[in-house]
Amino acid sequence: MTTPNTIEHATRTAVLKARFAERLRNLEQQRDEIAVRLHLGKADARDEWEKLRVRIDELKIRLARGHDEAAETAERFEAAVKAAFEELRIGIGRVREKF
Repeated sequence: MTTPNTIEHATRTAVLKARFAERLRNLEQQRDEIAVRLHLGKADARDEWEKLRVRIDELKIRLARGHDEAAETAERFEAAVKAAFEELRIGIGRVREKF
């Protein structure tokens, strides 16, 4: 039986999925751009970049698993993912500053 809460949760989940997918595509694009720049030089940024690359991969896995999270943990999951995106955004900024 479909209830208003079920529909609301499904709608919110779909919206969040779309937002997270767009942000992930943006991060992956930035990742690819930085990878090209690293290939051309800037060894001092490599260590920080490697950490960010791993975090992006971890976030992809978490997002894939998170779509199956129970409704009662959705808010905690959303907050954790938003924090991870922010951490990656800041880290990418630090790497870009080194160029």
